Amino acid sequence: MFWQKGILRPPASQKHCADFRKFVKMSTGDHKNLAGLSCIDGTYANTLLPGLAINSHDCALYMTEGLNIDPLRYMQALWRACEQYKKHGSIRDESQPSAVLKKQHISSLACLEDEYDAVIICLGAGVNKLEELEGELPLIYCRGVVTLLVLPPGKQEEFKYEGPSILGDTWIAAQGPHNLILGATKDWDNCDTSVNVEAEAAASACHELISKATTFYPPITNWSIQGTRAGVRAMAPRTLLGKVPLVGCIDEVLNFRSSKKVQSPYYWILGGLGSRGLIYHAWLGKKLAEAVVFQNEACLPREVLQWRTEKQNLS
Repeated sequence: MFWQKGILRPPASQKHCADFRKFVKMSTGDHKNLAGLSCIDGTYANTLLPGLAINSHDCALYMTEGLNIDPLRYMQALWRACEQYKKHGSIRDESQPSAVLKKQHISSLACLEDEYDAVIICLGAGVNKLEELEGELPLIYCRGVVTLLVLPPGKQEEFKYEGPSILGDTWIAAQGPHNLILGATKDWDNCDTSVNVEAEAAASACHELISKATTFYPPITNWSIQGTRAGVRAMAPRTLLGKVPLVGCIDEVLNFRSSKKVQSPYYWILGGLGSRGLIYHAWLGKKLAEAVVFQNEACLPREVLQWRTEKQNLS
């Protein structure tokens, strides 16, 4: 499910080095250093990952507890946990929650109104394909392409088995000593959710990513391109607090009205996570579940509701 070898963040400037040291000092002060953060020099960084080029900056941020997660396997494991939840409860207790996966193509939310007590929309970039929500949410779309690399037979530049993955403007996610994922390009305002990449775009993306990665990991040029794939990030607009996810009831956005069968609050949103889904999903998922069960948005952090107020002000 994950490659537990740590994450290394090389600097792109001297300012980054100063920021790294400041960040490590803050994280190891009065707080527990959960990520195992440390600021290391270039010599040690090269020991962790031979071939790494720190250049003149001679520092890097090292997260010993950093995880490189396979998202598909992680999602599959989450679903297995949902299925097993009821098995650990009392078989006689019908109040125990259960989970059922139902796959159904929908283009409109209207077809769901008679089936459920509440609907939570977690579609990422796909939310724009629902006719009721097209253009209604303040989301920014960015399509990215990643390159899949494999080390050809006979080459000696294998990725050190104990070596950390590399985080930066261009990142390297290790999938083992002979397989790497290199990402990601940024194509703003492109919400094409297809995972396939046309040949010309693929060649351009590979050239861009490998050129950038070569500046901090020169051995990457000896690896062969195995393929490419694409995905779309749906991000919230930047605020004074950063890019805060969009969460809350959206009945007003949809002009939804209660009926005898369906009562408000009914429709909820969890979106705008961008590339920070792993950071937010469990915590906000729990908070949103509480809000839905108790029919009370007060269960949610007020920051994640701010987008709706700003939308109303713009209207």
